[in-house]
Amino acid sequence: KVVEKMDNMKASDPEKFAELNDCLRQYREILTSWNLTDRIVRKRFRITGVFFRSLCLLASLPIALFGLLNNFVPYHSPFLLTSRIKDRNFHTSVRFGLYLILFPIWYTVLLVLLCKYVDPWWIRILYMILVPVSGMFSHRYFDYIKKVGAMWRLVFNHKKPQFLRLKVLRRKIVKLLG
Repeated sequence: KVVEKMDNMKASDPEKFAELNDCLRQYREILTSWNLTDRIVRKRFRITGVFFRSLCLLASLPIALFGLLNNFVPYHSPFLLTSRIKDRNFHTSVRFGLYLILFPIWYTVLLVLLCKYVDPWWIRILYMILVPVSGMFSHRYFDYIKKVGAMWRLVFNHKKPQFLRLKVLRRKIVKLLG
């Protein structure tokens, strides 16, 4: 719907469209300079809510570290290999293919090591269940750290002129789009 509105605006009111593009450009520049996203700016955060989120992150840090340590090699190896590929369009495809190969191999190696060095069978099973689950948790955990960091930046800097400008620009963009 937004693209359709912008196409109509471009055809019917080029001046308004130019104003909208200028606002969008300024808005993106400020977001990029403060490492924020529109979703973070759009919401209102209280310091208590951000503090609670930070406490939850701190409490779940051991699970995230367990997942990071046990999945580090198969997760980060493709990044090293794709850094040598010049065409960035292939990076995601190559990483996906490498993940399909590396994770099963890695989990098989872990299982063999567990069978050789860990005695109770139920610990092996529990460990092999927790490794992929904690790996997925770890991946989301470190993404969430970035979001909470952005929330803290917003909470502590919300009265600075650039942040006030960000809010004004967002309201103006929404108004121009109707």
